[in-house]
Amino acid sequence: MARMRERLHARQGGQCHYCGCQMTLRTYGIQDRLADTDVTVEHLVPRVLGGRDIPQNLVAACHGCNRIGARIDKWCVDTFGGRRVGRAG
Repeated sequence: MARMRERLHARQGGQCHYCGCQMTLRTYGIQDRLADTDVTVEHLVPRVLGGRDIPQNLVAACHGCNRIGARIDKWCVDTFGGRRVGRAG
């Protein structure tokens, strides 16, 4: 997954897909506490809705957007049966 984070980070010029902030690319493990600007991998169509782990369905998002987006996405799925896609800002 670290390699995918690097590729997506480079593809997007280091900017978060949602808020456009400059993200920090660093090596971290599962137990590490993430900063809001750390790069994470986000699925545009969540796996639970049939999204796949393919480059066209993956974007780099800062941890802050990814963390908040998870709650927003659950609400969208529960309410509308779909997920927001695209940049929030």
